[in-house]
Amino acid sequence: MNRSILRSSVGTALALALAFGCGTAVHPPHTTTTNGTTGGNCTLPSTISTNLTLDGSCNPWRVTSGGTLVEGAAIPVLTIDPGVTVAFDQGATLGVGVNGPGGLHAVGTPSAHITFTSSAALPKAGDWAAVELFDNTLQSSEVGYADFDFGAGGWNSANGYAGPQGALITDSSTTPFQVLLHDLTFSHNGGNGLVMNGFGVGFAKGSGQLAVNDWASGSAPFVVTANEAGTLPSSLTAPPQSNGSPAVVDLIDGDASPGSGGGAWVMQTQTWPSLSLPYLLDGQTQGTGSQGVQSGINIEGNGSSVATLTIAGPNTLELRDWGSIEVDPQSTGQGNLVVSSGVTFTSLLAPKQAAAGSWSGIHFHVTSAGLAGSSLTGVTVEGAGGNWTIGSASLSGSIFLDGPVTVPTSQAIGPSITGSSILAYPSGDCGIIAGGISQASLSSYTAASSANTFGDPSNTVCGD
Repeated sequence: MNRSILRSSVGTALALALAFGCGTAVHPPHTTTTNGTTGGNCTLPSTISTNLTLDGSCNPWRVTSGGTLVEGAAIPVLTIDPGVTVAFDQGATLGVGVNGPGGLHAVGTPSAHITFTSSAALPKAGDWAAVELFDNTLQSSEVGYADFDFGAGGWNSANGYAGPQGALITDSSTTPFQVLLHDLTFSHNGGNGLVMNGFGVGFAKGSGQLAVNDWASGSAPFVVTANEAGTLPSSLTAPPQSNGSPAVVDLIDGDASPGSGGGAWVMQTQTWPSLSLPYLLDGQTQGTGSQGVQSGINIEGNGSSVATLTIAGPNTLELRDWGSIEVDPQSTGQGNLVVSSGVTFTSLLAPKQAAAGSWSGIHFHVTSAGLAGSSLTGVTVEGAGGNWTIGSASLSGSIFLDGPVTVPTSQAIGPSITGSSILAYPSGDCGIIAGGISQASLSSYTAASSANTFGDPSNTVCGD
């Protein structure tokens, strides 16, 4: 799910971008504030270039189909008072920081929510597009105690965005930023609910209490890039849907791909929090050899950094057909996976159908220095074992340890795997399969040595 930004050329956008650069974090003084109507009515202008407050003098404030941008040389902040309604015409957007710096402070109260909704007399799902926080959004921006209704509608290039659709979108292809989002409810969505589509865009500390009531078929309640999943708040809710679209946190590609063939990179050390919703590993992997590009994630640092992904329990991680988790896929010695008790890796089809071999598995690329920084302790891996093979017997495995063939097997140390259940893999294949790692590591994975449990007692640990 690669994304691209199509920048609109509104007014003096190029001049602003050159003058202020991307991601300007200068906070404007809040001294110039305009209350009440704009231009004698309740319709927002196409560009808000100075500080503006939407108060209760209009009910609602209206955004036309041409949309409204909050940006300019004065570094404007749009403030929306508690209890205010902002109504959007068909396909309309409210874009913040698209071409130049700008901010949004839309914070209601528990008893007076802000409402973003359709202007139609008979509203329907997807009537309007989104509230968008883009590259030049001030990091002081905050959205809280607000309801998003009938949004996440259709897009075209004139909207200035061509990524995953949602009623609230944060995105940056240039400068990382984090935004405070809390106490939000999304209903009657025409696409996804909440989308964070920038490689370096995440949730600021204090975010949470986010509820998506519905979303379109083929969409998801929450969409976040894999590299920013560590910023996710634990308080996310989404009920089961009658349209068959799973209630998941959909982890997608970012805007940086340090290697050909994939974009779902976890490039910084982080911990994925325990969630009530499953994670769906839905980006592109690096892919090697006959595997090609698959869905899943890559774990590897950038430059000289080492990225260690820790997954807290309890958690469920789901993968699509042929999906995989690639640990240190470029064999640089800069990627680790650490998973503890209460974590299950399974098929997206589960629990209805966790068919054997329905996803590829966990692939550790063991370097000559070994991979002792990685460990699986008390986890469950079920329904994997598809796609990969090793040796003349062409055996596959749910956990694949791919060591360096040019290094003697006594030297490459594999990850620690103990007390784990490796279940529902294809008959005749192995739970753990390895090539090019030490025999000591290989023998430590057996049931007798590690208390691991295997779905096929006759085919547990195999080595090349």
